[in-house]
Amino acid sequence: MGSLEPLTIWVGCRKIWCMKKILIVLLFSSAVFAAPAQKKSEHHGHWMGAGGLGFSVGPGTFLLAPQLEYAFRHNLLWGVAGQVGFGEQTLFTLSATGRYLVQGIEVPHLKPFVEGGLGLAGFTGQLATQSSIGFHILLGLGADYQITPDISLGSVFRANFAPPAKTFFFSWPVIVGRMRL
Repeated sequence: MGSLEPLTIWVGCRKIWCMKKILIVLLFSSAVFAAPAQKKSEHHGHWMGAGGLGFSVGPGTFLLAPQLEYAFRHNLLWGVAGQVGFGEQTLFTLSATGRYLVQGIEVPHLKPFVEGGLGLAGFTGQLATQSSIGFHILLGLGADYQITPDISLGSVFRANFAPPAKTFFFSWPVIVGRMRL
């Protein structure tokens, strides 16, 4: 029973309360570790903050999708992306991500991209199991339209693999605003 012992922690507490607590700790940790890196890296690139609104299908939810990225190169960004879905079921993901801006598209101001990420996912509702928090894989395709050099609007379609819920779900932040910080 060595492998089941960590799961017994979740049996005695309310899943929503535990998920909120874990999400707050993970978001706080990522902010704490990102702050020192920002000061060291100011001369090598820039930070991008993003927020998206949309929905997910797989569990059908209203979706909020915050993201923080660092431009490692002019077409390669590394960061942290979250997805929080609310509805009859609740989902959250927190993933380390990479986003590659596709070169060679001749449409002015249009920036198509592919993204991928690894992280954690959690569920409540019908998808929830005793181990409803676990590994998450994210694959996405999208495009941003550059309004100014510092602001863009776009959309991204994401395929999400979440073994804790034994499911695959789609998320679509229909509108995503990005801003250079």
